[in-house]
Amino acid sequence: FVVKHCFKALVFALFLINTSESWVPSNSSRALSKSRLKSPLEMSSTNKGIYGIPGASWTSPTWNWGYAQGTGHDCAGICRGKYSSIEDRQALVDNLLKIDIGDEPFVDVEELKLILGLAFQSGRWDGSDGGIGGYGSVLSMIAEAKRYEDESQTVSHGRLMMDLADRFPKVLDWSRPTEGVRKTLEESMQSCIRIPDVTVGLQRCCGLVFLAMGFVQKGL
Repeated sequence: FVVKHCFKALVFALFLINTSESWVPSNSSRALSKSRLKSPLEMSSTNKGIYGIPGASWTSPTWNWGYAQGTGHDCAGICRGKYSSIEDRQALVDNLLKIDIGDEPFVDVEELKLILGLAFQSGRWDGSDGGIGGYGSVLSMIAEAKRYEDESQTVSHGRLMMDLADRFPKVLDWSRPTEGVRKTLEESMQSCIRIPDVTVGLQRCCGLVFLAMGFVQKGL
């Protein structure tokens, strides 16, 4: 059931990827983009931490990822609530796939790492994280807060993007799209890593990862 609906989402991804610059979001996506999810400063990371919570970052000693207490646990609860509906999750993916150089990000990378972490954590149970050699290893590296925490944002974002892209075929093995759809998605992932603005490439890459994992249908 999940794989079937993931395939429908992957087909929809092709529509987003191949449409022209005149593409107009769906009514639900447009409304959500103008409402509480519009500004990354309203519900995303700030200089105080993710979602404005002091000490809410992967490098903070109060983060305690995987435990029932800590700023990581607090942010996970907020994140699950923020993306609790299919419409909210679809709006996120739509915006990630359509971001271009010069656009204001729908969410910033710190929140993206949180969403990825929760998606990978959930994906361990149904295999949507790609299984052995898949995104579980990326989650471990996110949690270690070293590889993706370089002083250079370009280096950190580039590492995360490449690690996601390298393991993308593992997730496509799980979602089992048709040969044509798979080829297009793999080509789209390769186009992400060629975008001059690494942060934009990373955001588009995350959109593809969420689609392939069934994030829109399954949630966190």
